[in-house]
Amino acid sequence: LDNLREGYRYVSGSAYLRWMALSTLLAYLLFALLNYQTSAVLLKEFPTEREMTTFLALVNSGANLLMLPLLLFGLSRFIGRAGLGNASLIFPLGTLAIGAGLIFRGNRVTAALAYADRTAFRSSLRNPIDSLLYNAVPLRYKGRARAFIGGFVLPLGTLLGGILLLIVP
Repeated sequence: LDNLREGYRYVSGSAYLRWMALSTLLAYLLFALLNYQTSAVLLKEFPTEREMTTFLALVNSGANLLMLPLLLFGLSRFIGRAGLGNASLIFPLGTLAIGAGLIFRGNRVTAALAYADRTAFRSSLRNPIDSLLYNAVPLRYKGRARAFIGGFVLPLGTLLGGILLLIVP
C-alpha cells in the first residue's frame, strides 16, 4: 500500500503523469467497449466456431505480418520526423476511428480491424511508444509512477468498462 500511495503521489504531482494516467484509463475503457462490439459483430457474421477461428487466425497473422516491416523500418523513422508526442496519437486516434467504424458499419472488415487493433497494433504501436513516453519521467519516479498507472489505473479502466457494459444494454 505504501508503494501504491507513493506512486499516486508522483502521478498526482505531475501534469504529464496525470495525462498519462487519464489516457490509459480512457484507452482501456474504450478497449472494453471495442472488445464487446467486436465480439457481437463476429458472432453475427460467423455462425460456427470453426469459421470464426479461421477468420481470426488469418486476421492475426496478417496483422503481425504487416506490423513486422512497420516496426523494423517505419516506426523509428516516423517518431524521429513527427516527434514522440505526435506519434503517441497514432494509436488512440486509430482506435477511435475503428470504434466509430464498428458502431456505424459493423461488418467483417471493421471487426477484423478492431481485433487487429486490440492484438497486434496495441502490442506493436501503443506499448513501445508508451514505454518511450515514460523516459521523460525522472528515474526515481519512473518505476512507481509506471507501476501505479499499470497496476491500478489500467485495471480500473477495464473494470469501469465492464461496469459500463453492464449498465448500457
